[in-house]
Amino acid sequence: SNLLFAKVLIVPIVVIAGLVLTAPERFRALRWTMPDLALIAFCTSPMLACLAGKVPLVSTAAQIAYLTAVWGGTWLIGRLVLADAIGRQNLVRAITACGIAMVPVAIMEGLSATRLYKLIFGAHPFATDGVERYIGFRPLAFFEHGNQYGIWMAIAALAAISRAFKPERRRIDIAVAALLSACSIASQSVGAEILLVLGIAALRISGKTMRASI
Repeated sequence: SNLLFAKVLIVPIVVIAGLVLTAPERFRALRWTMPDLALIAFCTSPMLACLAGKVPLVSTAAQIAYLTAVWGGTWLIGRLVLADAIGRQNLVRAITACGIAMVPVAIMEGLSATRLYKLIFGAHPFATDGVERYIGFRPLAFFEHGNQYGIWMAIAALAAISRAFKPERRRIDIAVAALLSACSIASQSVGAEILLVLGIAALRISGKTMRASI
């Protein structure tokens, strides 16, 4: 099935292979929980249609393999890497760094309708879908749609803001948070900005709760 040749499979497969080679102890320390069982049920859910005689076994196997690799693999990576504070801190740093890497693209594509994707790979099917915003243009970068770009920049801004909220923050942390927040707002993805505001509120509430418990 073509499902097994989707490019979305690359990231979880490569990351899990890297963890097998560099951190096998994380797999040995993993303990299954009820949410894990729920995800396993989700990944194997196509079997229900097969048992009902609506989908051939070969197609069912491909669907299960796809869900297991994409959804199950991503879940497993989170369980392995984010199990401790160091892993979570590394994730926040990585997301922040990726957001910083997007800043030149944000400036270039925000000021003009020129798409970086088109310059490198050719025509993009959704290059003009929602590109014109209230002011300027919404960047696309290498995402499938501008909405994905908007959501990603909001996540990167939230990651940077979480570092700026820490008592041990540096001036550079505040500057990066301000920069990525500006890029996120400039993308003018309203839904993403609402989620960003809610995320900031959650950070403030959790921070106050932690300080009150100390």
